[in-house]
Amino acid sequence: MGNRQINWPEESGVELAHSSGIRGSGVLVGVLDTGIDADHQEFCDQTVNYRYVPLSSFGGRDVRGFDTEGHGTHVCGIIAGKDIGIAPEAKLYVASIIESETYETTLRRIISGLDWFLEKLSELENSEQTAVLNMSLGFPSTLIHSSRYRPYLDRMRNVLLNCVEKRDVLPIVAIGNDGKGEYCYPGAFKECFSVGAVDLQGKIANFSGSGISEGTIKPDIVGYGVDIHSSLERKCEGQSIYEKMSGTSMATPYVTGIAALYLCDKPQLKAKELKAKLIETAFPLSTQPPERVGVGLARFVPQLTDRANCPKE
Repeated sequence: MGNRQINWPEESGVELAHSSGIRGSGVLVGVLDTGIDADHQEFCDQTVNYRYVPLSSFGGRDVRGFDTEGHGTHVCGIIAGKDIGIAPEAKLYVASIIESETYETTLRRIISGLDWFLEKLSELENSEQTAVLNMSLGFPSTLIHSSRYRPYLDRMRNVLLNCVEKRDVLPIVAIGNDGKGEYCYPGAFKECFSVGAVDLQGKIANFSGSGISEGTIKPDIVGYGVDIHSSLERKCEGQSIYEKMSGTSMATPYVTGIAALYLCDKPQLKAKELKAKLIETAFPLSTQPPERVGVGLARFVPQLTDRANCPKE
């Protein structure tokens, strides 16, 4: 399947936002994933801030974006692809932190990726802006009881807390694909806005995780995450490839894209206010189990205010 604009259901509000000129202009979006193919036709016309975080604990590479697997390119396409993105004018900051490896090395790399994103937000031009962070990743809840992995999870949580409290970042995180009663970290942390998956008809996906963590029902919200068409990779000849994928990994960038539309419409929103806006405007899914869909489906609802508010590049 070639490139085409995704026809999101009317309930999403995406088409309405785009027709009103709300396309994510100037909004900062961090993505921690397998990377991004910056030369895919969805991204080749923009500058993607990219950091490759190595398996070792030494350094990192700020280079032209590449993807070790394709997952991150798919996620980024949903958020900000030129033709298929929910917020196609958003500014991407992508850290490649996932490969085939151990829990320990991945956790270390995530922490390094978070530190890099915070550094980028500290730069003068970005220092006052609210940002969104997409993490379509997760670790089994059993790791929280492990003496080996718990210190890494705690450290990651502390960095995420700094993102929220000191840099006005809203972390939007997948709850996991292990089904009812199972969830993953960091999505299960209270400070993370966790995302489950529904299909395009609003029915909960069987794989979508859920549960009670620290006295809080998770997920907080849901997004479309079944058979989602997005960018993947390129052939050797350079032809861009697209594919449909399913998972809370796809639902999470959907919610991130909606959040970017709200920040474009009202750039003065703080992270807590942005979270409240997503909760307040969610589309109720009254026929679905409430413990599995949170407040409902994330959607963009137009505000009765001036539309020309988006920050410019």
